[in-house]
Amino acid sequence: IRKRGGKITREPGAMKHGSTVIAFIEDPDGYKIELIQLGTQGSTQKQEATVSASS
Repeated sequence: IRKRGGKITREPGAMKHGSTVIAFIEDPDGYKIELIQLGTQGSTQKQEATVSASS
């Protein structure tokens, strides 16, 4: 995302009470976007989301 001009405003991380992982980004035009990854295993999902966001 960063390589294509996007700005990560909140790194991927698990929600407080569950296994859903969220991240917030902003595109080069300033549009804010929320990324949501639903899951059932918090720590595994968090690792996958971090890898996906970093690629």
